[in-house]
Amino acid sequence: MLKPNKPDIFLLLIAAILVLLNSCRQPLSKDEAETHLRAFDNEIITLSKGLEHSRTFTILKEILAVENVPVPFYAHKSTLQASTSSATGIQRFDFDQHKGQYVLDTITKLFIRSGTSDSIIIHYDWKVDKIMPVRLIITNYTEEASSSSLMFPTSFAAAMYVGEFLAVSIEHEARLEHQLPVEAHLRLKLENYLLLMDMNTRLRKDHGKLKMAVKVSKDSKELASWKVKSNINMTEQGTFFFRSINSQFAMFPVQIDADIDNDAIDGNTVDYIGEFNKHSRMVASRIRDGRKLGEIKLRTREASDKLDYVFYYSDGSYMYIEDLLFSAKHLLNIKK
Repeated sequence: MLKPNKPDIFLLLIAAILVLLNSCRQPLSKDEAETHLRAFDNEIITLSKGLEHSRTFTILKEILAVENVPVPFYAHKSTLQASTSSATGIQRFDFDQHKGQYVLDTITKLFIRSGTSDSIIIHYDWKVDKIMPVRLIITNYTEEASSSSLMFPTSFAAAMYVGEFLAVSIEHEARLEHQLPVEAHLRLKLENYLLLMDMNTRLRKDHGKLKMAVKVSKDSKELASWKVKSNINMTEQGTFFFRSINSQFAMFPVQIDADIDNDAIDGNTVDYIGEFNKHSRMVASRIRDGRKLGEIKLRTREASDKLDYVFYYSDGSYMYIEDLLFSAKHLLNIKK
């Protein structure tokens, strides 16, 4: 009996590995894909509801609902603090003007200034089983006018204490060039959740490249990540638009990769869906081994002209994203 020599054994080993890799990369069946998508959907809903129904988020909503709350982004609600630049017509938030200690008047249900401070300090009594003292402290805030006729925050530092517990901390720094954000870094901690965001844009005369990375973790365990790379162009008016987008979103157990070539899409075509699907590729895969779950494309609803994203399985069948994922419905309801 002939024995295989060493090269033969090596070739057999390589062939076995190739077969194994090829089998691992076969698309998942519709049933397997649906199982993974349900798990992915559940993770998104769990994260969303965990934040939305947390004690800290509830307290923040109560404070921000007060008509004249003296904080950035809400100054328009008050006659006390908003100032408008006559040159630009843009409403600004004057941090120095708002410095001080504030308490809630029990009769008018409005915040009144009760003392001086180098920060904005809002005192609030949160009533649940007992009265819990809350302090929302804003130690720094600056902003600049952007090309979109809005004020863009360039620095923001804040914290909220519930009793002695540090429930929220925010650290944000950004830089603008030619009224366009070219750099931004955000660290937001809410109870045991942490969101990190970093954005960088390299600008030339009429074009640039944008990179952004977002991570969400809980108790130091990463829950979700989102990475975006984009080529951008400037208009004569100074605003920018995305020429192409490369995006990667990952949350257990699914990763979604998207490549959209806006440059190649003819916006005047009578078949926009065909153009978009031709020049875009959005693929969902299993994080563990990269096996494909399916693809996401544009499609019109039956008996309707409404455009929607649909998920195509490996067998060619499909479901509308809104019908497939409860989280999509939840997010759409929030926007409404």
